[in-house]
Amino acid sequence: MISHKKKSGIFTVIFVVVLVVLANLIVEKSSTPEAVRSDAYQLVRVIDGDTIEVSRNGKVESVRLLGVDAPEKDRCFYEESTRTLAELLGNNSLVLATDPINKDKDEYSRLLRYVYKGDVLINEVLIKEGAAKHLSFFPITLNDSFAELEKQAKENNLGLWDKCY
Repeated sequence: MISHKKKSGIFTVIFVVVLVVLANLIVEKSSTPEAVRSDAYQLVRVIDGDTIEVSRNGKVESVRLLGVDAPEKDRCFYEESTRTLAELLGNNSLVLATDPINKDKDEYSRLLRYVYKGDVLINEVLIKEGAAKHLSFFPITLNDSFAELEKQAKENNLGLWDKCY
């Protein structure tokens, strides 16, 4: 027969385990990117492989894609990276999402966002295809995922990893 003291200890352990599981679910849920608004943004233009301009309700905003570092003008793979982003976005409406552990804007007043076309996370596709590198020194919830995608793109010599490195 189990003593009252042991039963109490077992219930305490079970209670703590349940709390830890619930806490992890809450943290996991709150750290996923969330849409800024349900309204769609319209692409105005692609500036380069990691920056776009969008419009909503007549207001044009510059957007820097979170976690993405595309080559600058006059650098290896700049044209290809910019063209890839333009092709991925097309002339469709986009949904922008913030990251709960990052800032709203950068030092140039650009919105820092994940960019979705339908269910496709464009930031992720750019890294996965080697059209851009993972920008790892700013905190985002998808750092680990983006780092793994970059590793795979490097290993498979995709995009800029084939042409520039």
